[in-house]
Amino acid sequence: MARGDWLDFYLVKDELTLHTTEEVDEAEAVLGLRLPDGYRELVTTLGDGVISGLLRVCRPADLPRRQGFLAEVLHRGWFYDEPDETMSRTNAMESVMVADTLDGDVIIFHPDTRQLHVLPRHDTRTHAVGSNLWALVDWLQDSGVIVNPHPFRHFESFVGPTEGANGNGTGIDVDRVAEAITALGVHDAMEHADSEFTFFVRAIGGYISVYDVNGSEMGAHLRYQTDRGHDVRASLQRAVEAAGVTFGDPWSMAP
Repeated sequence: MARGDWLDFYLVKDELTLHTTEEVDEAEAVLGLRLPDGYRELVTTLGDGVISGLLRVCRPADLPRRQGFLAEVLHRGWFYDEPDETMSRTNAMESVMVADTLDGDVIIFHPDTRQLHVLPRHDTRTHAVGSNLWALVDWLQDSGVIVNPHPFRHFESFVGPTEGANGNGTGIDVDRVAEAITALGVHDAMEHADSEFTFFVRAIGGYISVYDVNGSEMGAHLRYQTDRGHDVRASLQRAVEAAGVTFGDPWSMAP
């Protein structure tokens, strides 16, 4: 992804919570360093939210507090038997946490080398992923190391009351369910990777994903703003339920 392309991301929600350059300046002053390239541009252009359903970048005001969390993690032990070429426990302790993934992977930044590193939750190897946030996003979405590659870039802000609901069913053809959703004509964008389809629907401020679980079971996830597009949301849910999927009770997804 070329530098300066944050505005090219598909916005799941139109509303954004942006930060100011002054907030970034204050965070850098407290930490005593210059944050990685791309950080300032991201938080002043897109603000608070989740990148491509995976990455959360720390708010400027939260950065000092997050360093306490990083210190606690490193104090409990160094579990990485295969560090990348420039990472060690000492390097990690000299670094600052700038982001994490929804699965608990920690992203740190070393102020002297100006390199970003991923400390995976489920692996003993660390990964050097470049010197800016654009390179970090590219690595996370394209390398296939942490998650399966998925090239579509999108951003979901934390604005608005949001709920999610999961569903499942057996003996269902995911491709046919995807065709039924497509036929509704309500989605603005669609991502297809392997046996998973995600339909982004700005009218509900969210999306619906349908995916094969194990060859005989299908899963579904519906995410939406509670104050948006009730009729559109109902039509999406009916299309999936008609194929045999049963949804559980929704839950609040407030950050």
